[in-house]
Amino acid sequence: AITGWERDPQGIYLGGNQMAMSTRSLMQFGAMYADGGQVLGRQVVPADWIAASWQRRTASIFSGQGYGYGWFLGRMAGRDVRYGWGYGGQMIYVAPTLRGRPAVAIAMTSDPDQPSGRTGYRDELHGLAARLLTAWATGFVTMELAGAFRLGGDLDDAYDYGIAHLVGSLVSG
Repeated sequence: AITGWERDPQGIYLGGNQMAMSTRSLMQFGAMYADGGQVLGRQVVPADWIAASWQRRTASIFSGQGYGYGWFLGRMAGRDVRYGWGYGGQMIYVAPTLRGRPAVAIAMTSDPDQPSGRTGYRDELHGLAARLLTAWATGFVTMELAGAFRLGGDLDDAYDYGIAHLVGSLVSG
């Protein structure tokens, strides 16, 4: 749910900013996009609109990456990624379906007082998202949750593990 969303003097909601969304709401929005506009099997956003919104329309003045309708277009962990970037590092990442692998959505919130673009903070968040995508791609998350091994929450170790296994599977497969 959007708990607060500013309107202009005419009462029209501001475009893609000034929305107060929880991390759960961000995740639900990202998951809906990852699922082609469906929620619980019901089409709520036309799939054609999602495809159109993910087409490059211009280049971002912030990152130089492509920009669609409200989505930055980039690559992480060997996958195309679409992401929404909010003030201070409120992020939604969606990695579309790739070679039979399902789409992935990641949502994160962080310090709203961080000026994420100028300080490199956005790049740190991208690094975390890339690590999560790598971990997901290698099945690390499932294995960790099942208690198959413990890395003590060290993201660098998890990333190194994921990359080694991903490279190993690409070489052997």
